[in-house]
Amino acid sequence: MIDSPRTITNHLQRFFVALATTLFFSLPLVAQTQTYTLSGTVLDTRQETIVGGNAVLFTQQGKQVTGSTTDAKGNFRLRNLSPGSYALRVSFVGYKEYTTILKIPYSGSLRIVLEEDSQLLNTVTVERRAADMTIKGDTVVFNADAYHVGQGAMLEDLIKRIPGAEVSSSGSITINGKSVDKILVEGKEFFSGDTKVATKNLPAEVVDKLELLDRSSEQSRMTGFDDGDEETVLNLTFKASHKTGLFGNLFAGYGTNNRYEANATINNFSGKNRLTFIAGSNNTNDRGSGELDTDGGGGFRRRGRPQQGIATSSSVAGDIAWSLLSNLDLEGNGRYGYTDRVALSEKLTEQFRTNAASLFSQEKQDLRSFTHGLGSQLRLTYKIDSLTELVFRPSVWWNKNYELGYNTTSTWEDQANPISTAQTQYNASSDFLSLGGDLDVSRRLSRKGRVLSLGIRTRYNGNQSEGNYLASFSGLGAGSGINQNRDLLQQDDSHTLSTTLRLSYVEPLTSRLFLQVLGEWKHNTREGNRQVFTPDASGQYTLLDPQYSSKFTSKLDAYRGSLNLQFRTSGFDITAGLGLEPGKMTTQYLTRSWVNRQLFFVPNLRINLQPNRQTMWRLDYRGSTEMPSVSYMIPTVDPTDLLRITEGNSGLKPSFTHQIHSFFRSFNPTTRVAINLFMEANYELNGIASVVRYDNTTGQQHISYRNVDGNSSVRLFGMSSMPFFSSLLTLNAGLRGMFNHQNSYIVDAATSTEQLNKSDNWSVSPSLALSFAKGNLYLRLRGGLSFNTALNSLSSQAKRTAWDYESALEGSYDLPFGLKLESDILYQTNQGYGTGYKKDSWLWNTALSYSFLKNKAATIRLKGYDLLNSETGISREVTALNATDSRTNVLGRYFMVHFIYRFSSFGKGSSRSDFGERHFGGPPPR
Repeated sequence: MIDSPRTITNHLQRFFVALATTLFFSLPLVAQTQTYTLSGTVLDTRQETIVGGNAVLFTQQGKQVTGSTTDAKGNFRLRNLSPGSYALRVSFVGYKEYTTILKIPYSGSLRIVLEEDSQLLNTVTVERRAADMTIKGDTVVFNADAYHVGQGAMLEDLIKRIPGAEVSSSGSITINGKSVDKILVEGKEFFSGDTKVATKNLPAEVVDKLELLDRSSEQSRMTGFDDGDEETVLNLTFKASHKTGLFGNLFAGYGTNNRYEANATINNFSGKNRLTFIAGSNNTNDRGSGELDTDGGGGFRRRGRPQQGIATSSSVAGDIAWSLLSNLDLEGNGRYGYTDRVALSEKLTEQFRTNAASLFSQEKQDLRSFTHGLGSQLRLTYKIDSLTELVFRPSVWWNKNYELGYNTTSTWEDQANPISTAQTQYNASSDFLSLGGDLDVSRRLSRKGRVLSLGIRTRYNGNQSEGNYLASFSGLGAGSGINQNRDLLQQDDSHTLSTTLRLSYVEPLTSRLFLQVLGEWKHNTREGNRQVFTPDASGQYTLLDPQYSSKFTSKLDAYRGSLNLQFRTSGFDITAGLGLEPGKMTTQYLTRSWVNRQLFFVPNLRINLQPNRQTMWRLDYRGSTEMPSVSYMIPTVDPTDLLRITEGNSGLKPSFTHQIHSFFRSFNPTTRVAINLFMEANYELNGIASVVRYDNTTGQQHISYRNVDGNSSVRLFGMSSMPFFSSLLTLNAGLRGMFNHQNSYIVDAATSTEQLNKSDNWSVSPSLALSFAKGNLYLRLRGGLSFNTALNSLSSQAKRTAWDYESALEGSYDLPFGLKLESDILYQTNQGYGTGYKKDSWLWNTALSYSFLKNKAATIRLKGYDLLNSETGISREVTALNATDSRTNVLGRYFMVHFIYRFSSFGKGSSRSDFGERHFGGPPPR
């Protein structure tokens, strides 16, 4: 029989307190055993570092003791070695194996040179392309030189040419179906928290390799046990000529329609230290750091305003990676940006109804927004001694936004019978502040693999907004005579505070089996306060309207206790565990309060299989709890939109999500064939479903929310890269699939009963790209098809299908005398969209550049954008309740003259961070 959640919670609290007290006070009593470390560097005959080489230590009887792989500097470290004689074997694909006998302790550091094995190498040809993509364990490595970007190209232009990569209009990066959370430079974070700064401002020509991998959290790296808090990062390695010294890029351009661009990037690399300064201004949507990535937002932001349009922005930013002391490293950045955006959009929306034909609405929106953003994020790593490490990550973000907007909406059942019109005019402002701090402390005890660690996470988000709204609604036809008007001032004040405390203890049971005892406490508080005022006789907004004003508080306390076992052997490891998570959520609104108690059993499983350095398969399962957002919980009607009348539900429960991730990666260095497969699946308990009641007379929607089980999604992605008949030709083939199941409730207008609507959305997107590079010529032909079908169980028109197709040809040719010709043309079309949203466009850009001065340091370029003036700005979105086709304003055709100047002053040597040695304590590094 299971005890009540309250009893279990009390037991867990006592257990965690007793465990923490016992473990921390026992630290000084643990005896320390003397062990040694063997380190070395692996190079090839050209004195270039070998990344991913295998270094394995054996006893004289041939039994393997430990092993490691070389990091980004070619270094390896074999730790916790007992005195004695050993055999060291170093190997890498395509090189002869190196073996030596040595004694521990060993004074100094080894320097090992591997020779190429001619029998494993392909026959030498006069000219051979570097492989576009390779696989090194859990890392996908893209060779930058294989993609031939143009003069003055930025990192964003390079990423867009990578197969399977997308860069959205807001600057977010998706590669192989996974969103990139951070960009690193030589293993150190680069403008952490805002990938746009790197993609918009780093020159592509300095990049040698782009490494895509999933990086574990600080605590996972400290303990050797995964906590599920992974992030996808893109690590940039610079060319050898750009690793030590001062270098930069100055870029300026002016063109027709008064278009302008200006940018300056200055980098200073010195050993392990790096300084970067960036400044820029433009009116060509190349924002750089003009808009910071911040969580939250409120008030008018819930309207889902488009990020497209035409933006004028200015920004200044700085980034640092510096070794303050031998055991104290600092990484961090600070940035400020300003953006002025004009967005003109049109939307055609089909709204699904039960037992009736769909409703259609046409919306036009004019928006002008002004945004100031200021933020900073730091990372301090302090290695107190050889056994203890501390990592602290503070952050602060501030954002101020002001908007002016006007939108009109017409609703009809068919083109001849409109049933309503609505207009809204508003001006609104918001201030957003976010403070955060992460602290991770790890203590490695004397016995190999025994680790005690503490992690603390805290976040505060505050948003204050104020807006003046003039809204009107008029019924037509059968609804004529129904008129509503509102003139109001709305103030929203929301605050969120979250704290997570995690305590972990790892005990080695054998040399290959480890036990982790984990305790976690999580507390979230969310407060929302809305006040709505109407004008008095003098026109001042002083009259509080209690019907639309509200104040509520919601608190979540969740505990987790779990035991995890990890078995680790050469090329394989498996982690399995079971946890218990009781939680209590308390919500207070006016004089009422609700208490929801939940108890979840939380299993987790991770399997890693790596038979060799070029092949890896991983399967990961875990569960997580999440609190509903403030926008879903405000328990009053939103009075600013008379067509979509939305009311939150303060009684919503926390959701619990089952998550499965898996990937397979393989690379054959002989044939240069790379395969990358990825899968992600989610199933949600107590998810959020919309409850919609349509007024068939006026077309108004009354929307509320409730909990539901069964929201789920599956994403699949596959990509392969290989030579095509010749080493000069490379074929990239990709396939992306997506299935999304969403539940919603639609109220039957005739019976006023709720009916469950099950929406299934399928998407399949194959793609092919063939590239050719020889001498001064580069060509790339690509094509892609995206097929989407949506099925709603309650809609009278059961199935909706749409597809998009695009093909493109890109090329560049280096002419004599420093001239270069670049051109790209993209054809796009679609089927199944609404009337007036057909996309048949040819986007053609071309440029001619001339480079001069010493080392071609200066370049003048003439470039034409969208020469045929055919860009449409059309897109589609399908949800459980509707399908929306959108069109936004675009830059259109323009020409620009650019001046680009590259300067550099390099020293000798190079700097690479110890990217592969982020593990601390715990089981040996993978």
